[in-house]
Amino acid sequence: MSELLAVAPVVLFAGLMGVGVIAYLIYGQKHREGLQEQTKDYRAGALAERLGLQVVRGDPAQNLWVTGTGFSDVQHFDVRLSGQKNGVPVDIVYFRDVAHEKHSLREMTIHSTWEVRLAAETSANFGHFEATIRNPKAYSRVRPFFDNPMPELQTGHPAVDQAFRLTGDNPAIAQALGPLLAPLTSLVYVHVVGAPGRVSFRLDRGDMGRGSELMGVAYGLYDAERILDVLSRIVLTAEGRAAA
Repeated sequence: MSELLAVAPVVLFAGLMGVGVIAYLIYGQKHREGLQEQTKDYRAGALAERLGLQVVRGDPAQNLWVTGTGFSDVQHFDVRLSGQKNGVPVDIVYFRDVAHEKHSLREMTIHSTWEVRLAAETSANFGHFEATIRNPKAYSRVRPFFDNPMPELQTGHPAVDQAFRLTGDNPAIAQALGPLLAPLTSLVYVHVVGAPGRVSFRLDRGDMGRGSELMGVAYGLYDAERILDVLSRIVLTAEGRAAA
């Protein structure tokens, strides 16, 4: 009898743990379902329709916000929306691939490829530049995109120079970028990168690891229309033409 009494608490604890795990899984599933409904406007097809783009790769039903903010266990995700903004070719790319390499029962290597960006394509060659928030919060700090540091540039636009740190290798473009970047000064996450062929808003280089990168995805999708407008106008200015 004493042996049975000794085993009983263990069995009870195990049973409670089992019930707890099941309850947690049910709660998690219901939470994800609710989140899917609340953020349905961020499904690839709905987002493309709102922005006047087309889904050219991936599942139109895939929810970019849910996948991009950690409430999903999707290991491979590849979506591209494409179209035009102000007569400029633009796209939104979300690529994520996670592979697990198991070495033993205790050792595993996780290989992760991650690229998320909004971008405008251009034929202009204006050098390289990078704009980030000057005094970011911890969750909005980003890692530099370019390997080699570039000097800081002043745009001459007080609000922009106060809000952003602009670096680049072509000082001649700084003054033109001032009014073009101004619509982004109210955002809490900004990472604009200019390079030959493309001006992009990067959402994949958070300085605190994957969590901060996911914050960038949420902010970028929420303000996608404004961001694409800014990127396209930078391209128009670089190419010396007016909006279509």
